[in-house]
Amino acid sequence: MKINKIFILAAVLSQVVVNAPQILCAEKILKRGNGAEPQSLDTHKTSGVPESNILGDLAEGLLSVSSNGTMIPGVAEKWEVSEDGKTYTFFLRESAKWSNGDPVTADDFVYAWRRMVDPKTASNWTFIISPVVNAADIGKGVKKIEELGVKSDRKYKLVVTLNAPTPYFLSLVSHPCMFPLHQKTVETHGDKWTRPENFVSNGAFILEEWSPQLHVKLKKNPKYWDASSVKLDGVIFYPIDDRQAELKRFKTGDIHITRMVPADQIETLKAQMPNNYRSTPMYSSYYYSFNNTKAPFDNPKVRQALALAVDREKLVKQVTKGDEKPAYSMVPPAPGDYTPQEIQCRLSDTSDLVPCKSLTQSQREALSKKIFAESGYKQGEPIRIVFNTDENHKKIAIALSGMWKSVLGVETELTNKEWKVYLAAREKRDYELYRQVWRADYNDPNTFLILLKSDSGADNTAGYFSKAYDDLMIKGAASKDLKERMDYLMGAEKQMMSDFPIIPLYYFVENNLVSDKVLSGYEGSAMGYHLSKWIDITE
Repeated sequence: MKINKIFILAAVLSQVVVNAPQILCAEKILKRGNGAEPQSLDTHKTSGVPESNILGDLAEGLLSVSSNGTMIPGVAEKWEVSEDGKTYTFFLRESAKWSNGDPVTADDFVYAWRRMVDPKTASNWTFIISPVVNAADIGKGVKKIEELGVKSDRKYKLVVTLNAPTPYFLSLVSHPCMFPLHQKTVETHGDKWTRPENFVSNGAFILEEWSPQLHVKLKKNPKYWDASSVKLDGVIFYPIDDRQAELKRFKTGDIHITRMVPADQIETLKAQMPNNYRSTPMYSSYYYSFNNTKAPFDNPKVRQALALAVDREKLVKQVTKGDEKPAYSMVPPAPGDYTPQEIQCRLSDTSDLVPCKSLTQSQREALSKKIFAESGYKQGEPIRIVFNTDENHKKIAIALSGMWKSVLGVETELTNKEWKVYLAAREKRDYELYRQVWRADYNDPNTFLILLKSDSGADNTAGYFSKAYDDLMIKGAASKDLKERMDYLMGAEKQMMSDFPIIPLYYFVENNLVSDKVLSGYEGSAMGYHLSKWIDITE
């Protein structure tokens, strides 16, 4: 009997010893709320933040971003710029590998960029690469993809030629649409190349599993050139567009980082969870696009009247409640030489133009009624407001509907759409009013203004077509003088804001929660960059 007890005790102790290393070496898996189900993981066929969050972990461009959003070397370890600012030569690090072990070469970038501008790809991001020689003409089918101003000069040397000096070009090459592609994988698997079993990546993580409406799982990429800096074993992205549900999962410890927080919970969270609540002003605008191609919004007076009837101060104080600032321009304020061009109002036919935000709300509403009466608008079918599933978007739409009904008597219809359906409506311009947030892709006002160019495709959600605006944007892109360039861009925004193709509502703020288990690597970023590569957690 004693012998059996000793034997049993020894067996238990041996099992504890065997299991001890497993307990000590528990995997570090970061769990992130991601807002919505990804539309795609094809770098050339995505449209929103949920996709870019994942792609930023899976792949890497010539440049990357640090934990605080500054530009740093990525696949390119160094680069040179010609004296005229039109030729960029990137020297790729020979240690960069694809997840299957193949080297990342200059040809991988040439292939990817040519694929993006190829009209057959039908990418929404072709405007990003527009500074590169012949990109625009290739997109129009005028020139061949081989004529794009990018070429490989030996295996690890990439040369890019631009139409004109582009001060923000280095920021462009960190965008997911400019990432390299593994040509053999894409051509072998076609549209199925983004499936986990086929996906070949060059970033800090590998695509392990994609369960629609449940999660996207990534695991650490041991072949990544900077794998020693990656502290996580994996990342799980959860597509949660219900902010209340996401908050509950955060409180139970199921999520380390939320995408956003419910507006009506912000003050409570600030008080009860001050160490977890984060609020970061972003270089980003929240606005509504009128469908300028469709009645009644083909009438500029109708657009102007509705824009002036919005009480922005009330919107941010009583609805969004997240320290947002009322917006009267498309481009948000930011350090630099650019001054956002705000909406201007004229109180009477003989008065001078003044900034609309300098008026009282009563004055704006009185002016709105006057312009609306002159527009000849007659209520037909209710005006459809299209927005994607999110309680805050719905609350904002309800608030605006109430303002328009109260001030102008306009009837609206709220149309909530799941993310992919919402994006499909954008492609077809199937709406009268379309909710939109634009988070800057690079630190330059051009990232906002280029959206309203006539040739910006589906990203021009307003369907705004103005030769005067286009001409100023083209002159700005061609200018070699930085001050002159900014003057052209400000002239373009001034022209656009006088036409009222959109309604700027507020400048965006990222409000979210970060777990105490996040040790480091998650910092505030005006550009919204939070690569999992930099984040460390404890379990």
